[in-house]
Amino acid sequence: MLLTLRFIFICLFCSIFSFSQEINPPSDLSVCDNDTDEITAFDLNINDAAILGEQSPNDFSVTYHLTEASAISGESPLQSPYYNTANPQSIYVRLEELSTGNYDTASFNLLVNPIPAAANFVSRTFCSVNDQEPFTFDFTSLEPEILNGIPASGIQISYHLAEADAQENANAISNATSFEAEYYTNYFARIENEAGCFGVTILYFNTSIAPVPNNPTPLLACSPDGFATFDLDSKIPEIMEGIDLCSGCYHLSFHETIQNAESNINDVSGIYSNIVSNQQTLYVRLADEANECSNITTLSLIVNSGVAPEIETVETQEVCPSYLENYDLTQFEDTILNGLTNVSVSYFDDYIGLTSNGDPIVDPMTYDLSLDVATIYVRVSDLDSECSAYTEINFDYYNGCEVNCGMPLNMTFCYANGDEREFTYTSATSEPLVVSFNAGSIHTADRLLVIDSDGGAELYNGYGNDTGNGNIYDLSGLTIMSTGSSITVKIQSNFNNSCSLNDGYNEWNFDVFCASSLGFIEVNAFLDTNSNGVFDDTESLYNQGNFTYEQNNDGIINTVNTSTGTFFIGSEDASNTYDFSYNLYPEYQSCYSITTSSFNDVSVETGSVVSVDFPIENIAPCDDLGVYLINSAIPPRPGFTHLNQLVLQNSGFSTVTSGTVEVVLDPLLEYQGVTGVNPNYTITDTATGFTLDFVNLEQGDTEVISISLLCPATVNLGEVVENTAAYLDGSDDLVLSNNNSSLSEVVVGSYDPNDKMESHGPQIVFDEFTTSDEYLYYTIRFQNLGTFNADIVRIEDALDTGLDATTFQMLRASHDYTVTRTGNDLEWYFEDINLPAAQDDEAGSNGYVYFKIKPASGYAIGDMIPNTADIYFDFNEPVVTNTFETTFVETLSAEAFALNTFSLSPNPANDTVSITMTDNRFENVNVSLFDVQGKQILNTQISEGNQTDLNVSQLQSGLYFVKITNGQYEAVKKLVIN
Repeated sequence: MLLTLRFIFICLFCSIFSFSQEINPPSDLSVCDNDTDEITAFDLNINDAAILGEQSPNDFSVTYHLTEASAISGESPLQSPYYNTANPQSIYVRLEELSTGNYDTASFNLLVNPIPAAANFVSRTFCSVNDQEPFTFDFTSLEPEILNGIPASGIQISYHLAEADAQENANAISNATSFEAEYYTNYFARIENEAGCFGVTILYFNTSIAPVPNNPTPLLACSPDGFATFDLDSKIPEIMEGIDLCSGCYHLSFHETIQNAESNINDVSGIYSNIVSNQQTLYVRLADEANECSNITTLSLIVNSGVAPEIETVETQEVCPSYLENYDLTQFEDTILNGLTNVSVSYFDDYIGLTSNGDPIVDPMTYDLSLDVATIYVRVSDLDSECSAYTEINFDYYNGCEVNCGMPLNMTFCYANGDEREFTYTSATSEPLVVSFNAGSIHTADRLLVIDSDGGAELYNGYGNDTGNGNIYDLSGLTIMSTGSSITVKIQSNFNNSCSLNDGYNEWNFDVFCASSLGFIEVNAFLDTNSNGVFDDTESLYNQGNFTYEQNNDGIINTVNTSTGTFFIGSEDASNTYDFSYNLYPEYQSCYSITTSSFNDVSVETGSVVSVDFPIENIAPCDDLGVYLINSAIPPRPGFTHLNQLVLQNSGFSTVTSGTVEVVLDPLLEYQGVTGVNPNYTITDTATGFTLDFVNLEQGDTEVISISLLCPATVNLGEVVENTAAYLDGSDDLVLSNNNSSLSEVVVGSYDPNDKMESHGPQIVFDEFTTSDEYLYYTIRFQNLGTFNADIVRIEDALDTGLDATTFQMLRASHDYTVTRTGNDLEWYFEDINLPAAQDDEAGSNGYVYFKIKPASGYAIGDMIPNTADIYFDFNEPVVTNTFETTFVETLSAEAFALNTFSLSPNPANDTVSITMTDNRFENVNVSLFDVQGKQILNTQISEGNQTDLNVSQLQSGLYFVKITNGQYEAVKKLVIN
């Protein structure tokens, strides 16, 4: 018996010891669901204090678990904050005494309560006379709109002057049913349910002042029985004349009764038959854009006895804009009347005058037409009944000019904002035509287009010469010739500055004449192998230099580079003189000489061709093999292959018999192989890439090898990969700087095929750059994404002042080109390029230019050079490339900002996103926002403190990238904009 009692006592003691700690039942955790997915973050540790009660947290541990079993075993504790996976969801808690390991368990629920699905925004528009006066308003009248269909039971609504008060449920408006409200002011309603979850609705009061219609003159018709049909809409211009309302910003309707007009019902607009004989009154309602505030006027319909004359129409008249004065409008009367007598004919230059019995044109036989008059309106009235009929004479000024080769046509034209008119001229003798500008101003945001025969190639797309007067450019002296028998001149106006606004712009004045009235100067640079100074048929053109020319000593120096070594200038005036010079690139001046380096006062008679030939002689046996790495199309993207082109170019005077080029590829990329290799060359793969052994590369020849590279899916966006190529046998080469080439590219998620990049990448180590050739190597890539071949491609590049324009040198292009530099402006022309559309020939739809240029003197660490290009395909709007930014830095490091160095909040974002640095070691941090095509959208700096805000409210929804950099380190994070 004693043994039994001892056993019971021991068991009881053990039981008491195992449960000596005491767990207090925790309360359920309840939060409000802000995004309707019933998933949110819970801070489980909020329940710690309640669970412990009087017990010390130093003696116990509290852990939370998904199941009762894991709470009992103490396994898989949850981390806080915890995102629920169900609603409601049970959570199990374990309270364990640290000294003994004894524990107890309990459970509670996680509850996600919905917020009221009220409207986000409610507005009211009031018709008023004075929108500055307050008005008495009952906020509760808005409650059906605020609740937006949710039941009102259990909902409390309060009204507030400030959004913060609505959020905090403070300072509610006490007299919500009779509040003195103001227009154009935001008020706020707080909608709270029984769970304490709430939403805020913005309330906005707008006002509108009803437009006042003009009182129209009667609408007349003729019929023997007093009934006729009327075109009511024909009165709209008269009713709206002088009223400053945009199209779509008003509502105009016709009604048979005043009651219908006031109620805006039974609109009879359009073609209407009167229901009251001889004379009827209709009511015209003119309302604001919201169709709520209106004014009403009347329109009389009058039916005269008799029959309107039956008249004929006139075909559209093609009129040359050079012959517009003293135009005889009456020349069409025989056609219009078709034998009618006993009638009068009146002419009007505006429709309102026609329909409102306004003043007719006084002398229609000597009327001065203008480009702004597209239609003349004609009224023919019976002299006995005064019944009238109407017709129009329409004019087309754009295709009706035939040029007699014995006499040029002169055109004067003043373009308007948004103008897109074009004028086509045709030669009477089928020979080419020339357009020559005598005067004219244009804004740099606008374009003069000159188009070849039959809508063919674009001969010119630009804005002339800088006048030094802001954005006003001058077209004087511009001369363009067609290849066929017609030519079109067109304005493409996008800006609010034009001659018609009388704001400093001169009207255009140009002559159009036959090409037989034009002289041509052909300018060539050639290798004079026999040293006779004559461009013989057996000799070839030379392109390792540039031309310059000046017209009439006007001080404007134009620099021209061509891939072929030749270009043309057309002169319409035999008195024009031109000064030409040719300049070898500096690296070739020890190998070549120019027998004659300049020609002055060159002129040409009309109908003649004059050649200006620059003889280039080889004076030393110089070898020059240039090696270039170019990406002509697709940049590296995770998971995709892309190509680099290895270009070998013999710019020397003799054949390079053999040599080796080594290509080293970035370790992040996977080498897939090469294509396009000359069968006489040898490729040897290496651990880091490959070597190329070539033979017999003749003078002037170029070899292009395509290198296929895979960017693995594991490579991060924003990573910079670098490939290099080196000519290993170039110690005796003339130009050592082009024996090595590097290509650094940023890995992107998506890309724009029309872009600009520089081969060093976004950052250049200053000390390394100053000990190199100090050239920046730019590639501008383009692709025809249209639906048809592009006949002409033009590229404009306005060089930044941080670049030394005089050091510009073309290295290579995908197609034959001409590039002209005027000051800091570069213009490439690819005439007759016939670039296929990507949908028809993806590979053939690509092109590029590759050039080098030095920074302007004085560049230093921290300097940033931006560069952007505009690419034109035929007559389309320009495709603007990304802005590539080159920054000189002190050092580069393999390290980068840790991704937790900065945070984005909120993400996703709607209006504003805050960029916060969590590490204050970094100063002068640059923040950039890029779209998925790699184009920079926003840019700012964090120079003080550790936070900045980006306004993203105007951006389209989608994925973006935020990059931070301080010149040495950088990090990229994704940002989603809703």
